[in-house]
Amino acid sequence: MADNKLVPDPVNALTTAASAYPSYQDLLKFLGANQPPIRFAPLDAETRGEYDRAARYGNTGEIRMNTNSLRYMRDDPTATARTLIHETTHATDRQLDNLYFKYKDRPPTPEIAQFVEGYKRLRWSDKNPNARVQAPPSEALARRLDPKWAAENAGYRANSAELYGHAVGNTARTPESTRYGSIDTPLHLDPTLATEHFVLLDLANRAQKSLQAK
Repeated sequence: MADNKLVPDPVNALTTAASAYPSYQDLLKFLGANQPPIRFAPLDAETRGEYDRAARYGNTGEIRMNTNSLRYMRDDPTATARTLIHETTHATDRQLDNLYFKYKDRPPTPEIAQFVEGYKRLRWSDKNPNARVQAPPSEALARRLDPKWAAENAGYRANSAELYGHAVGNTARTPESTRYGSIDTPLHLDPTLATEHFVLLDLANRAQKSLQAK
């Protein structure tokens, strides 16, 4: 029997595979001390991973990966790494939301003000920013690119909570990799939303640095 000490830790193996993607490193850079812990757990057969923001996990939340993926992760870590990137994107969404709602009324620095404006434009609504009920711009983009696809997937894939996670996970690339994703996804949807997400992360990074400098 093989020595258990020689068996790679699955979380370490997963994060190592994901770290080959520059986008994953960018997500972690933004999260900093708010990086969620990761563990493998039994999940529904169709669930590859999930991000849990329950209060018992504090400000970080927790990422759970399906234990079924351990069967093929060593041979083909790509899909599992992309799932981790997807779930980590949800964690960054949470921190972006927290930063916006904390400072939206009285931004203390110009960089925070720029972030607040960027958030309003990309995540809220530049057409009616004061409305209490919003139609998320990401969902509006999906409907504009492919109304039929957006309607058919409104319950999960095409809702605002999932659009950015799929976009960042599907467009994550290493120098050797190619575009990944469902063939029926509207052509420009994932690249556009992934770009928007990292633009907002850049604004948020600058905002947080401005607070540290005060």
